Amino acid sequence: MAAQITHLLARALGALPTSLGSNWLGLVFPLLVFLLTQIVTGFVRGWSKMRSHWKDNLILGFTVASVAWTALFLWCVILAIGDDHSKLVSKIRELHNETAQAAKSIGAERQVLATQIESLRAQRITLEQQCAVKDGIAQTLQNQNRDQQSTINDCLSQAMKLLTPEAFRQTILYLDDLHPGPQSAAMKTARFLILTNKTITPLRMAIGCDSSVAELNAWIVGSGILGGGPS
Repeated sequence: MAAQITHLLARALGALPTSLGSNWLGLVFPLLVFLLTQIVTGFVRGWSKMRSHWKDNLILGFTVASVAWTALFLWCVILAIGDDHSKLVSKIRELHNETAQAAKSIGAERQVLATQIESLRAQRITLEQQCAVKDGIAQTLQNQNRDQQSTINDCLSQAMKLLTPEAFRQTILYLDDLHPGPQSAAMKTARFLILTNKTITPLRMAIGCDSSVAELNAWIVGSGILGGGPS
């Protein structure tokens, strides 16, 4: 606090000459005029009278000058305080304007940031929905691919089964015996029917019997004789 008061008084003292002139001569000049007036008065009225009243005259002159200088100094102090107050008010007003401008700018930036946040939130929701749709599509495609692969595997299995030749199977059915008469009692005629799952041409058959075979005839059902005669 003392430093501020000292600085204020120094400023007032520095401004004191400017109140009377541009330098200290303007401040000392009234004192010089007062001294010159006393000297002129001594020459005019006589030094004897001046010597009898010089103390009163000096005291009165210095008192008046001191009061004037003190009043002028106080006025300079008041002007310095007023100048500080004006500068303080101006600075406060400037800071207030800067604060209001900064608050306005911050509000605008906050609005922009809020808009950007809402836009980013909407984009995130859109991306999440798109990702969910893509995940669903990918899952569906995976299921379809799995089903198609299973179908392809089944088709390949069936194709391999179709390409694999069927095993040959035959079934021999006994039909009946034929007895031509008493003159051929030693001879026996028998008929058999052979069923197969494949058409075989040319036909080759090996037939065995526990007695001699006199003759063997073979036919395909529904067709003419393909082979015959003793065998």
